[in-house]
Amino acid sequence: MLAGGNFWQGALIGGVVAGLNHVASRIETQTDYADADGGSGGATNDNKGDVLNWFNESDGGLYKVAQNDPGAPEGTVRIYTHGNKDRILDPSGHKILTAERFDEVLMERSPTWRNYRENGGAIRIELMSCNTGRMGNGFASMISKAFRFSSVIAPNNYYVAYTRNGVSWGGVAGQYNLINPGRWNYFVNGQNLNRSIYDIYKR
Repeated sequence: MLAGGNFWQGALIGGVVAGLNHVASRIETQTDYADADGGSGGATNDNKGDVLNWFNESDGGLYKVAQNDPGAPEGTVRIYTHGNKDRILDPSGHKILTAERFDEVLMERSPTWRNYRENGGAIRIELMSCNTGRMGNGFASMISKAFRFSSVIAPNNYYVAYTRNGVSWGGVAGQYNLINPGRWNYFVNGQNLNRSIYDIYKR
């Protein structure tokens, strides 16, 4: 207006440009959620190992993040799958609701889990699936209580994959201010120890 233009016309143009930029940003960025209601019919690659990708290619960024995982630390089984506070989905897309079924599925697929079950010792399970660490009596808590000398790391909120310009990365939604609070929880013998994931991996 000081330069002789129309203030309201400028404000309108600015609003339209900002709106278009927002839409363009949303088009470039895709978010995929690993919740149990979003299952897509089973794993594309039900490969054996200690990093288990039970996502389907149609899960987009979730599948890509799991496929590009460089490997779990020694003594760790990392599972990428859909889940919620009381279940995860197995590679066929069926519910795992009990510790017995969890054991059965992992015995067939994970060398580290099989060694732990047959020879003892300690093990860490990492669940890359929505809300599995949300409650004190939820899925992660149940698994940590059912298996002696096990610890379970799981998100208390949505586990998501973000894809922007073809590059995908994953984490808890709250870490990126999509949903707050969002963090990883750490369970031993059914109890949430409320330790930072950074502290856990410093050991």
